[in-house]
Amino acid sequence: MKHSMLIAFLTPLAAILLAPGCTTPADNGNPPTETTEYVADKMNDRIVMLDHEGNTTGFYEFVTRPTDLSLFPGVDALWVADYSGDRVVELELDLGTIATTEDGLLNDPIAVSVTGDGDCWVADRVNHAFVRLDSEAEMLARVTVDGPTRCVAWDEANGLCWCADEDGNLYAFDGDITGNGDVTDAVVTLTGLGVVRGLAVDPTGDRIWYSDSDGDRVLCLGPDGDLIHTTTDIEDPQGLSLESDGDCWVASRGGSVMLLADWDGAVMKDWGDLNGPVDVAAEPGGGVWVVEETGNRVKLIRDGDTVYDVEGFSSPAAVVLYDPDLW
Repeated sequence: MKHSMLIAFLTPLAAILLAPGCTTPADNGNPPTETTEYVADKMNDRIVMLDHEGNTTGFYEFVTRPTDLSLFPGVDALWVADYSGDRVVELELDLGTIATTEDGLLNDPIAVSVTGDGDCWVADRVNHAFVRLDSEAEMLARVTVDGPTRCVAWDEANGLCWCADEDGNLYAFDGDITGNGDVTDAVVTLTGLGVVRGLAVDPTGDRIWYSDSDGDRVLCLGPDGDLIHTTTDIEDPQGLSLESDGDCWVASRGGSVMLLADWDGAVMKDWGDLNGPVDVAAEPGGGVWVVEETGNRVKLIRDGDTVYDVEGFSSPAAVVLYDPDLW
């Protein structure tokens, strides 16, 4: 496990924009586990590393319009979808570079998902493909579909990668697939699911969560593709994050809220007054980090109260959380 997680790559301007003074703590809630958060600061062309109190501890500034990030327990690497850089970047947890994909392999990679053995799946959007990379960012497989691709989510329990395109199709591919393939290689195929903006798999592999932004709903599916339940009346649902018990946090961009849906599809919590929420990351103890794309900030909210409020971003796109207790 890497322990040197407080190495900072600060430019003078970046230090001003995201100095600890820009983090506003609230005197409430229990002290959190000492997690680390990584934020894709899209329009500032960088990855920002925060400590568990929202203080900035590092930057990676060699990306262009990053759109997604992925971590997996036990894998000491952060994977980044460098969207306008047309590549995927693999970083150490202190933001040192491990590997990048070769030039020309990807075109607008928009989402990434790390596997338990350190591979990474990529939604290669413009190339209409889902690409499997090894731990050195070399291509192992390319599966092509009919339209632009959008989301990927690793299913460790079942050894599958769930892949969603922008045409409402969801596929599950064997995690060991190699070479060139197409939709006929899918283990599970579902169609007509709407406009995907978020995809998440329960660690047990029993539930796959899918946000349909056009239909204002979140679908919960079984591993065979059967519909378990639908949570409706969620305005423009975007990113998803699962708690340890399998309940699902949803960033509702249109509703300016984030909400928690349980295994039966009921909304248990609904926290509002957010400015363009697009992604969430649940932390131990019930707190949730939320990305406000329009508000240009990231917040930690616990029990409905803002514990930390970090400013200085420009259209942030994604957040992931490193929990040392899981590594």
